[in-house]
Amino acid sequence: MKPWLFNKYGALTTLISQAATKDSYVDAATNYGSLTYLYGGYGSVRKLSIYVEFDLSVIANLKALIVSAYLDLRRYVAGNDVNLFVKACTSTWEEPTIILSNSPTLDGIKYDAHNVGTSGDDWVSWNITNLIQRISNGQLTNYGFVVQTDAVANLKESFRSKDYSNAAYRPKLTLNYKLLKS
Repeated sequence: MKPWLFNKYGALTTLISQAATKDSYVDAATNYGSLTYLYGGYGSVRKLSIYVEFDLSVIANLKALIVSAYLDLRRYVAGNDVNLFVKACTSTWEEPTIILSNSPTLDGIKYDAHNVGTSGDDWVSWNITNLIQRISNGQLTNYGFVVQTDAVANLKESFRSKDYSNAAYRPKLTLNYKLLKS
């Protein structure tokens, strides 16, 4: 695929796909940063949160219009129709040590909350265009994202992590942006 395209207005835009630089899922006291899968939702007794971070240095503080930005996670087994949303992390976290008690602070805005369906072995996407625009504008620093739920029932989904053997199924962020004139 070409790294650029023309949008419907004839303006040149750039399309990039970024692989995750770190990811983990956590519950109250356990870190799962080295596993090949990520759980998001609510387990039998606790919330399961997915943390993922991408290198966004290409757009950080760039004068750009973010045309679209999607966080894509590859589901690998049929799961529950849980409502999951994305929030921005506002402090640092480390993949091998993150647990609930040292998890990063979060921005209050929920992005693209929706039920993810019950299919297996498919992609689930979240539209995070406004979140990425805030990073590009310098309103947020990139510390990654969390995918989580407000549900308190035993509803969870499983996704492939950046440690999965097939790189085509790892978490990705697809950005389409247009540079603005100074």
